Amino acid sequence: MLKSLSLDRRTAFDIANVVAGLGLLLSPWYLGFAAETAAAWNAWLVGAAMTLIALAALFAFHRLEEWANVALGLWAVIAPWVLGF
Repeated sequence: MLKSLSLDRRTAFDIANVVAGLGLLLSPWYLGFAAETAAAWNAWLVGAAMTLIALAALFAFHRLEEWANVALGLWAVIAPWVLGF
């Protein structure tokens, strides 16, 4: 019972990560900053990486995938200051 609950919770988090990655990937278009080159490319690359890593975690769970998404999320937060956009 506890193992299946843990599996369901982990799956829900991975699905939420896929949605967040897709949201970041599509954000330059629906938030209107696709012409802002550095910001748009950063969103496309980080969003695509987050989505692919989260999809991989859905099929074969490894702790590295979770930590990679944490690192990408932190990068997405600090990137505007580091890259100057």
